[in-house]
Amino acid sequence: KDVRLQPFYPGDDYVDWIGVVGYFEVKNPERTTAQLFGPTMREVRKFTRKPFILAETGSQEGPSKIADLQDMFRTTLTNKNIIGLLWFDYFKQKEENKDWRVDSTPQTLQAFRTAAADPRMGFDAKALVK
Repeated sequence: KDVRLQPFYPGDDYVDWIGVVGYFEVKNPERTTAQLFGPTMREVRKFTRKPFILAETGSQEGPSKIADLQDMFRTTLTNKNIIGLLWFDYFKQKEENKDWRVDSTPQTLQAFRTAAADPRMGFDAKALVK
């Protein structure tokens, strides 16, 4: 977790967005988007002001999945440093309880649709899988 990232950065002339990856797993203590991505974002801010995109993210099926999802969308909409997110929508059948899909339960799908329908998210939520 204590990795210096600047040596891997090619420079602002070559970068438009900083993609960060992070997942809410049931076993991990990070329960907010700020806790999950904050350390990396603070490290990156030491050498660039380029905007962030949550390039691969999701929440493992569990009691906090809907809250995780809602916090991720809320943070994306309110943090001026984050321009968007991409949800890892996959069910790892070989691993017990590793369902990252937005439709893992009807309640999770509804929470995703509600959050994604916010016009500030920049796409038409009607195009989502029904």
